[in-house]
Amino acid sequence: MSKAVKVNLSRKAVSTKSKGITMDTSRFKWHQTPTPVTDGAQKVFTLPNSDEYVSGLLEVYLDGLMQTKGVDYAETSSTTFTMTNAPDSDEALRINYIRTS
Repeated sequence: MSKAVKVNLSRKAVSTKSKGITMDTSRFKWHQTPTPVTDGAQKVFTLPNSDEYVSGLLEVYLDGLMQTKGVDYAETSSTTFTMTNAPDSDEALRINYIRTS
């Protein structure tokens, strides 16, 4: 015997009214390439354009796979991060972050 499930779709999960709150999305940086390039020896990388990131809001991707903070990399300053293992020259390193200003 199967049971019918009734779903109420009239409620919104997220309010679309801003109530005067604005968000500066120009600080969001997606799919950025840090420097220097990966070479199999380099572990410390710097954000592009002299950007500084908000601590805890850095995401690191190696060949498209999200890396784990504290395992695969560490935030070492507001402009740099250090990989646990140096990415090979054929691996793509990309980052997402929110700039401090």
